[in-house]
Amino acid sequence: MRPHSANNTKTNDINPLLDAAEVVSKNKKKKINFIDTHTRQTYWIRNDILEALTKIAGNEKGEKTKIINAALEEHILKLAENKDD
Repeated sequence: MRPHSANNTKTNDINPLLDAAEVVSKNKKKKINFIDTHTRQTYWIRNDILEALTKIAGNEKGEKTKIINAALEEHILKLAENKDD
């Protein structure tokens, strides 16, 4: 058994650090998973629109989803505005 020296850290000395780490950890924003905010659906899309979408989106992951969601949101808001007329 090794004798206790000034360089050895006691368990009690670590507790304040662990407590602080726990507080910081709890205060961090929990990451929201994509699957929790999105639902997979299947729709028919015209070939010319798909071709244009593919050219615009390129190979960037998730770019088609971003474009389609933005376009649908804009269209739905426009429909809601026109409904009041």
